[in-house]
Amino acid sequence: MNPIHRGSGKQYVQRKSELYRKHLRRKLAAYKRHIRLRLIAQGLLQYLALSFRRVAWFNFHSYIRAASPQKPPSEWVVSQALRRTCPDFLSGSAQSTILKKFIAAEISPTRCGYRDAFGLDIAA
Repeated sequence: MNPIHRGSGKQYVQRKSELYRKHLRRKLAAYKRHIRLRLIAQGLLQYLALSFRRVAWFNFHSYIRAASPQKPPSEWVVSQALRRTCPDFLSGSAQSTILKKFIAAEISPTRCGYRDAFGLDIAA
C-alpha cells in the first residue's frame, strides 16, 4: 500500500487498482478482528475478576498498594495471575491434554522455539 504522509490530504481509493482496494479491505478487516478480539479478552478478564476474585488475588504474587481481597481485582491483576499460573496448568494438569493438542496444532514451529517446553509435541 502506498504510504500517505500526514496532512497530505485524502486518499482516493476509487482511483486505485482493484488489487490495491482488495488489500485495503483486507487490512481494515484485520483491524476490526483485532479490536473485536481485544474486547472479548477484556470482557473475559472482567468476568474472571468478578467471578473468581479470591483465586485471582491468591495467584497474584506481586505487591500492589491497593490490594484488597474484599474488592474485585483489576484486569491487569487478573492477567498477571493468569500469566503466572498458565505454565503450571499446561505442565501438570491431566485435564489440559485437549488444550495442549489444540495449542500444538495452532503453534508454528518456526515462530515458537519453546513449544516442547510443556510437552506440546508429545500431546499432538
